[in-house]
Amino acid sequence: RKLDCKIILTGGNHDSPAMLNAPREILKELDMHVVGGLPEDLADTLIPIQNESGHNEMVIAAIPFLRDADLRSAAEGETYAERVEAVQKGIENTFHQVADLCKTHYPNVPALAMGHLFAAGMSTSESERDIQIGNLAAFEATHFGDYFRYIALRHIHKPQQVKALVPTFYSGSPIPLSFSEYADKKRVLILDTERGYEPESIAIPSFRQLLKISGNLEALQFKLSELENSGALDTLIELILKEESYDANKILGFDQLVTEFQKPGFEIVKHRTDFTHKIQGASALYNQHTQLQDLKPKEV
Repeated sequence: RKLDCKIILTGGNHDSPAMLNAPREILKELDMHVVGGLPEDLADTLIPIQNESGHNEMVIAAIPFLRDADLRSAAEGETYAERVEAVQKGIENTFHQVADLCKTHYPNVPALAMGHLFAAGMSTSESERDIQIGNLAAFEATHFGDYFRYIALRHIHKPQQVKALVPTFYSGSPIPLSFSEYADKKRVLILDTERGYEPESIAIPSFRQLLKISGNLEALQFKLSELENSGALDTLIELILKEESYDANKILGFDQLVTEFQKPGFEIVKHRTDFTHKIQGASALYNQHTQLQDLKPKEV
């Protein structure tokens, strides 16, 4: 029995395209459409949305995460700059080719696009993995063109709008996936095409609080003692010891504080130290321009 709504799933950089695609034909019977990886025939990314009369109201271009092999052909002697340019051009070409297919297969039907990539100028958190040459091949969103009425992007967890020629948004993750997102206001975006293509933002209630607590050892002890629980679920804490200089006794006291901390409704799940004056590590012993091939084995 089909669902009362159409569900479209596209693969991301964490996902196995083969695993996502495995139940694709079965899920299609439930009106759930899966595009795990970029198909050989780009027309397979197009999913029409029909009204009760069977007429196409719109078409969704379900473009998954584009892997390196989807975007370019490796060439001997290719420079770093050439590789970055090839990745960016590959993303642009893919979206333009899919737009052309929309025009051919669904003329005069509004088209929306989905994508999984890192757009230039976006704010990130510490929980997204670098993609497309470590995010250095960030895509300039104006190169999407102006054919699609709306572009829905994912990969970046922080909700934000992208500067493009058409309405383009990262809806963001529905829950914080790291402590760097503890202050983000999570949301879902509702697009009512009868009222245009500017989405409505719906706030997602927060059922679990995240806290980042930092300071010297004495400040941490005081802040932890002042905590008051206000939620049904345990509040998760990241504890950061900040000191001027490395001090083994302070580290020992910090570890003891974490180990012995017990307060109903709170749990320390992450802790780390941050010293202003750091001990010089091995990386500082060599000039940053020193190349590995210039060093002798003993120096390494």
